Amino acid sequence: MNQNRETEEMVCHPKHYASENKLYEPYKVINAWGCNFNVGSAIKYLARYQKKWNAIEDLEKAIQYIKFEIESLKEKTAEDATDTKNDVRSEVQDEGVRKCILPVNGKISIPENMTEIEDWAFYNCSGITRVTIPDSVTRIGGSAFSGCSGLTSVTIPNSVTTIGSFAFYNCSGLANVTIGNGVTSIGLGAFKGCRELKSVNIPDSVTYIGSRVFECCTRLASVVIGNRVKRIGYGAFAGCSGLTSVMIPERFKDELELIGINPSICRFYNLDKWTYMNI
Repeated sequence: MNQNRETEEMVCHPKHYASENKLYEPYKVINAWGCNFNVGSAIKYLARYQKKWNAIEDLEKAIQYIKFEIESLKEKTAEDATDTKNDVRSEVQDEGVRKCILPVNGKISIPENMTEIEDWAFYNCSGITRVTIPDSVTRIGGSAFSGCSGLTSVTIPNSVTTIGSFAFYNCSGLANVTIGNGVTSIGLGAFKGCRELKSVNIPDSVTYIGSRVFECCTRLASVVIGNRVKRIGYGAFAGCSGLTSVMIPERFKDELELIGINPSICRFYNLDKWTYMNI
């Protein structure tokens, strides 16, 4: 009987979380404050600081969850800002519509002298099926091809260094993407909702992959992530229900669930040496 009571006490009121009178247990505070998962997790690790296992590790975990929450709030702010730009969007969309009249058989070629594809440049141009980007372009702007549902293929040349936030968002017909070896940054939600995309090879040049970059790419089956990536944002592959194979640097093996990847389908490598691991 006493053993059952002790077990119940350990499960429901572990000593490393509970105060003497049990008034300030983390779950009570989290529920009372209405905290979400990230904030609640941070509170949990702060509450058990110096009471369980490694104190420094608990603080680092708390900081990490706070960072996740900050990033999530920034994403929401960015999305909200997008929704409130109706006037600006209308003006740019009008320009985009004029550009959409130009394609022959759905194909467009960006002029050779252009160095940047501006934000919203071809927003919602559903008639575009293929785009040719010259080596003069160094940046693809935010939402540049967002909503181009007819776009089926794109090759991003080596001259491009930045793919902006939501650049190809909701290009629902996009099946083939080649990312050039000059790209260093892929912004928030850049390929989110590209449901026909089946495989992605992220080159070694890329150091930053934003949050929710490939979210809800439901047919995405194979991903290779280069070995120089330093940061992969929260939920980068969330909702990619078709994923069966991921090659990823070993240093991300503890972040897979936060990134949105099932650990069981991963192959890890350290520098140039591939290592197969079960975790």
